[in-house]
Amino acid sequence: MSCELEVRIRAADPSSNSWVVLAEASSEIYEPRVIDGVFSRAVILGRLQGRVDSVRENVEFQVRVLTGGGMRACLNLQSVTVGRVAAISGALNLDPKVLESSDANQEEMDRDVSPLHRPELVVKLIGDSPVTGKEMVLWITESEWFEPGEVEERVREVLSLGMSAVHGDARAWALQVSISLASDRGVRPAFVLSRDVIAAMAAYGASLDFDPYV
Repeated sequence: MSCELEVRIRAADPSSNSWVVLAEASSEIYEPRVIDGVFSRAVILGRLQGRVDSVRENVEFQVRVLTGGGMRACLNLQSVTVGRVAAISGALNLDPKVLESSDANQEEMDRDVSPLHRPELVVKLIGDSPVTGKEMVLWITESEWFEPGEVEERVREVLSLGMSAVHGDARAWALQVSISLASDRGVRPAFVLSRDVIAAMAAYGASLDFDPYV
């Protein structure tokens, strides 16, 4: 099994039509518990070098994931990490590479998703009611086919429409944007969220959960 996680903070250079790496951090293991720490190290290194805070346009966090042996290219970011990305006006670019398919993954996908109706992309806004303490799905949207560019539009939709169910301080709801991908077409579980979407998530104190079955 090979697992690797790399987070690069990079900025677009219009003069050369290329990307300039401002800072990077990595982990030899790829597990949900290490992801936030790798993001944090990348930001700290960039600030220590004085490179991150000097750039406020065309910045993105490129997340490169190398998985194999049945591991999925999940991405779980706590709300504080989303806030760190937004603080330097960053976009988010998940760029995974899956070494091999997993029969276990396929079996789990087939078990969890109805064969009669299987939307490939499901995006939810989930929150914990500050009154009852119970988890609530505030808004859900689905797409029959997964297209990387559609992820952002669906996230915008749940943030816009789902907030109508939130009364008072949105941060009191411990909001989470949940993105689920289920496909047997061999699609790459890659997507980009613009800095505007990341900024909106940070303003609401929302975390991010991406869970692909491909």
